[in-house]
Amino acid sequence: MLSASEQAIAQTALAPGPHAVVSADREGIIRDWNETAEHIFGHSAGHAIGRTLDLIVPEEERANHWRNFRRVMATGVLNYRPDHVLDIEGLRRDGTRVTLDAALIAIPDEAGGLVGIAAIMREADRNIIAR
Repeated sequence: MLSASEQAIAQTALAPGPHAVVSADREGIIRDWNETAEHIFGHSAGHAIGRTLDLIVPEEERANHWRNFRRVMATGVLNYRPDHVLDIEGLRRDGTRVTLDAALIAIPDEAGGLVGIAAIMREADRNIIAR
């Protein structure tokens, strides 16, 4: 059960905005999917929620993704701070790839164990001209 402040934070995070928010439980099942995630990946929330993260992880990245995901869930240790931005590729509904800047956040339970992971993502802008 979330407190009122935790519910407000969750509702704000999932509101439409510049970042996609996707969370998954311990088994890698998508539990939250905001409107921006719909636009980036091409799947409605109704289609995405309840499916595994394979929905948006490119096929050749899945073995490595699941190995790391299971390690994090088993150890409770996420090797990234929330301000560490990862450069990753995602898979759109039409099969095309999208380059993303992503931050990962561990979701703890009351005892401090992990119940899942949230990713906050935006499409990466690689067209910046260096001067």
